Amino acid sequence: MDQSSAAPQADANGASLAKSLVILYASQTGNAEFIARHINTEAVERGYSSNVFVCDDYGKVDFSLPSIVVIVASTTGDGDPPDNSTKFWRFIRREKPDKTPLAGKRYAVLGLGDTNYSQFANASKRFDKQLQNLGAVCFHRGFADDATGLEAVVDPWIAKLWDLLPDLLELSDKVRAAKFKAASKSAISSLRGTVNGKSTAADETTKQPPAAEVPSTTATKPVITTSDSVSTVKVTSETLWSPAPLELDLSVLSSLHTLSNVTKLPVTSLKISATGVRHPPRSLWDLCGVPSGAPPVSDPFSFSPARPYPAVVTARRTLTKTSAISRVIELTLSIATLGWKYRPGDAVGALAPNPTPLVDGLLAKLGLDGDGEISVEGEAAAGLSVGSLLPPLMTWRELFTWGPDLLAAPKKGLLRVLAESCSDPGEKREALFLCSKEGASSYRALPALQPTLLDLLCRFPSAQPEPFRLLGQLPHLVPRFYSVASFHPNGTEVKIAFGVVEYELRGSKRKGLATGFLEEATNGQGAESAIVIPVFPRPSNSFVAPDPSVPVLMVSAGTGITPFISFVEERTLVPEKSRGTGWLVYGCRWREVDDLYADTRQRSLAGGVLTRTDVVYSRETQEGSGSIVKYVQHLLRREGMDVWKFVVGGGTVCICGDLHTMAKEVHAALVDIALQYATEGELKGGMDGQPELIDASPNASRNGSIAGQQVAGSEGEAGSGPVGDIKVGGTSPEAKKALVEQFWKDLTVKGRYLKDIWL
Repeated sequence: MDQSSAAPQADANGASLAKSLVILYASQTGNAEFIARHINTEAVERGYSSNVFVCDDYGKVDFSLPSIVVIVASTTGDGDPPDNSTKFWRFIRREKPDKTPLAGKRYAVLGLGDTNYSQFANASKRFDKQLQNLGAVCFHRGFADDATGLEAVVDPWIAKLWDLLPDLLELSDKVRAAKFKAASKSAISSLRGTVNGKSTAADETTKQPPAAEVPSTTATKPVITTSDSVSTVKVTSETLWSPAPLELDLSVLSSLHTLSNVTKLPVTSLKISATGVRHPPRSLWDLCGVPSGAPPVSDPFSFSPARPYPAVVTARRTLTKTSAISRVIELTLSIATLGWKYRPGDAVGALAPNPTPLVDGLLAKLGLDGDGEISVEGEAAAGLSVGSLLPPLMTWRELFTWGPDLLAAPKKGLLRVLAESCSDPGEKREALFLCSKEGASSYRALPALQPTLLDLLCRFPSAQPEPFRLLGQLPHLVPRFYSVASFHPNGTEVKIAFGVVEYELRGSKRKGLATGFLEEATNGQGAESAIVIPVFPRPSNSFVAPDPSVPVLMVSAGTGITPFISFVEERTLVPEKSRGTGWLVYGCRWREVDDLYADTRQRSLAGGVLTRTDVVYSRETQEGSGSIVKYVQHLLRREGMDVWKFVVGGGTVCICGDLHTMAKEVHAALVDIALQYATEGELKGGMDGQPELIDASPNASRNGSIAGQQVAGSEGEAGSGPVGDIKVGGTSPEAKKALVEQFWKDLTVKGRYLKDIWL
């Protein structure tokens, strides 16, 4: 019978089933997109009509049709929605419950977040709440925590989705559905599938037993190492990005006879075929169709990760001395034809390719002709690069240079692909172990070793995976963002600064993907030919400089000072009578080595743009006993009374820095300050008027630098501080703490407590 002429299917209550599945994703780094695309692939395999879209392509979806909507959304920054979902958010906020086709729509939501941040999975929760406000009905929701492992929630959530859909969604292809009888696969690591050590086809039709027999081998190595296979791969540098040994404890494997809950071989719709043509690699500008000398444009936001703007590097300077632990480089970029009137707090997105030595080694290991042209097809092809940067026809080298993230933490699906292609039983055994329930702890230890795809392939030298299967398990490269470190009303140029990341990993020299690229790409700045780097504008949604008339306290460490330089430069252009108080607190290691933008601070202080600066040097010689003013959080506690006067006087507090080593401790210091100095009335409201700062004249104790000074009355280790006499009476310590935390949350909502933090 023709499917279209069949009677509508109905659920248990007699209601008509939806006819299609619409999957929307909001993704900043590629995780949510990866999961969404794999849900879509499996939905099609299960016989459902399914399509996947980025949230901002909601206009391609007819929500008036009978469909089930699945939303997979990550959160970026401290609670911000991903860049590719802002239009969708505005759309659902504009809709009215009595007029929207979303009313009554059944949907599921999977949120990805990190509980290290204060607003966990905030973007997905906002989508969920607004859809409910419009009358949509959520039948399945879950929120996964990257701090403990996304798979702990994602896998069961997807498994439950397949259990729920038969009562909500009709099949569009019953023949295909009949073929699909294997247990649920996961976008990250299926904990339901099993294997028996034999070759497992992607379209297998029989359910596997609850445990898998471990392939026999004469010996099981207790530690993973690549030392025996490193020499088989040639790279262009002796040690830069050469394969690094992987050491994991596999001792338990020798006592196992079966493995349970082994990840199933993932399905992919990706198709790659050789065209028979060879040509040398093209420039990024040729790949994405943007001329390297871009003419003026009317819309600066037409540039994106898929279509970057060619910014010319007009100046480069090193902000640190040669003895610094990390070099910090400032670049000046010409954006005259971009027409972007950026604001302090905005950022520049920069694209960076995979390192050439790593790509060379990978091509050699896989036996691929780097200059051989290939055709890439299938729904999954859109996920190979951010925003579909790559064209349908490209070379292998172009694909591995600008497509997948070769440094991404390995997913279990990738390890399962490697296991399937291993011809050596011992290697297959170890790879399957890492995909199993029994090998969960060893798998969780892998990300800390930072293995590249080449490291993994060298660990399993007998593996000969098909490239399309590998690519189907790799997220795409994602842009890096750098706060603007300048302010120009006409928007003709912008400055960014970054610390170059360099490290040695078990004998292999490595660099940060983006910072290494930016440093090497601009090494010849000042030569005859212009140096051009791919960038795009990224306006800030939440970390926006307050109006120059508003008092502002800026707290930063290291390169976290860069956005505050733009804050200060904007205030320089404002008449003194219209300028609010400016207080900058900054921390670095050494006064003479890595004190960034010291000249700008001193100039701004002398000119009255800043009314107070405090700098603390963590590595300077420190004398005396007791608690030391070593980091910015210590300084804030020492100056707690001034900080609190500033806050209750109407000031805005801005923090920029690393989450684990700075931002968490600064927030804890602010909480302690409020506990020590706040009255109940101040916490519950009454924060009007101007800040009551003490004398801000430049003197040694107030506007100077601090090295090794004691915090009056404090005890304990770094990060702890005095709470003192609680001014909020009549409540328990727990209730007081909750009141203070709510106070800072309220200030965040009011735009008076802003954080730009990163992991």
